[in-house]
Amino acid sequence: MKKTKALLAGVSVLAMFLPGISVDADGGGQTQIKPGMNFFTIEQDIQLGRQAASEVERKYRLVNDPVVQEWVDELGRRLASHTTMPNLPWRFRVVDTKAVNAFALPGGFVYVNRGLIEMTDDESEVAGVVGHEMAHVTLRHGTHQLSKSLMARFPLAALGGFGGAAGAIGQLGSIGASFAFLKFSRDDERQADIVGVQTMAKSGYDSHGMITIFQRLDKMGSGRGTPQFLSDHPNPENRIQKIEKEISLLPSSTRIQASSTLYAQARNRLKSASYTSDGDYRNGGGSTRGGRSRNPSRDDDGDRPRQPRGDSRDSREPIDDSRPETRPETREELPSRELQSYRASDGHFQVDFPTNWSAYPQTGSSVTLAPEWALDGTDVTRGVIVSIFEPKSGNRTRLSLDRALDLIVTQVSQSSNYLREAQGARYREYLAGAEARATFLTGRSSTGETERVWIVARPYNKGIVYLAMIAPEREFKTYEPAFQAVVKSLRMDQRQ
Repeated sequence: MKKTKALLAGVSVLAMFLPGISVDADGGGQTQIKPGMNFFTIEQDIQLGRQAASEVERKYRLVNDPVVQEWVDELGRRLASHTTMPNLPWRFRVVDTKAVNAFALPGGFVYVNRGLIEMTDDESEVAGVVGHEMAHVTLRHGTHQLSKSLMARFPLAALGGFGGAAGAIGQLGSIGASFAFLKFSRDDERQADIVGVQTMAKSGYDSHGMITIFQRLDKMGSGRGTPQFLSDHPNPENRIQKIEKEISLLPSSTRIQASSTLYAQARNRLKSASYTSDGDYRNGGGSTRGGRSRNPSRDDDGDRPRQPRGDSRDSREPIDDSRPETRPETREELPSRELQSYRASDGHFQVDFPTNWSAYPQTGSSVTLAPEWALDGTDVTRGVIVSIFEPKSGNRTRLSLDRALDLIVTQVSQSSNYLREAQGARYREYLAGAEARATFLTGRSSTGETERVWIVARPYNKGIVYLAMIAPEREFKTYEPAFQAVVKSLRMDQRQ
């Protein structure tokens, strides 16, 4: 069903941030994809990606095998030369984990897990995944999402005085490795499939490799658990059929090259070799080359970083502890009655939420609290959004209760235009120890599913603090106790 936007407060001018437009060129040509609106420059993409890559490589063990590195560099350079951004500082590394996954950071930093390479039978299958990830980079999906997130902090930015991405980065603080954990929307994934398969064909790889690798992943998902790649990359509807359609539009004269000898060597070494704690190739008990200094945060006997000691519930770091190696098995479970706490990184608020949900901060003053399985890129189907924003206007007086709610309802209605506030739905409520206003919005999406959004808002300093609780109409009563618990738990920093 059509999802209510997780960044509801940030879509006052939603049309600016619609996903990249795809158009079938006249005459049966290849599909053309245009990146969505973006506050960031290419140079800032590279800056953010380099920062994130530095954090990723401190946390996760990389394979320091010269054969493997030579092969992945060759594959990456070959693909990069046929992208729309060949001059990015592309870098390709293999992560030493059996989890089946790959991810890319803005600016051209691409990581492929050892487990994904080992499961392939042909180099074109790896090229399909890497080409897909590189498409996320060239379509700038990461900073496109971040641009939408900035709107949660500056909801009326386009209408009044947005200071630009550079100033916003300073207010948001460190983005870092969180880019590695972005979960793109299904439309982003569809776009990456199309651009990725086009890049494969231009590079001489068999485009059908993208089909066979996704078929393998789907087959894995039909058993116990879900491959991490599919957890991180939502599966677009009719994915295989749409890739096949795009392949049919590709030039038939493209020459397909067979898998390289270097690919076979690299894959065999990954499958048969063990690696030292530094990620170096172990050959008969020895290492083929000196490695980097050992990561002190990693356990000796596993791929997963050692968890920090102590209770981090009230820390300023996100509660969600997702990693490229592991994700919980997807399952729809009811909200736990046990609660954990989340504190906003800017210190403005603290809130409790079910222990089987995770916190997904968008900015220092905006967070989505939801079960992982209820997320689809930047959309949420069940969960709570907590956010603070200050309208950009010349009027610096404190907003009235009704005016504060008016602004939030307008934002939601513009984001999901099928939602409507029922006449007489408003009522008095209390939020964080002060009088507030609340209302309900409902509407039937194009798929026929009716959604319900409960909104509670009140002024806070010169801005607004609000909560938006989202669930399908038929399940709302089931989620209502959890929603009530979240509303009652909100605490504001009155010193701000």
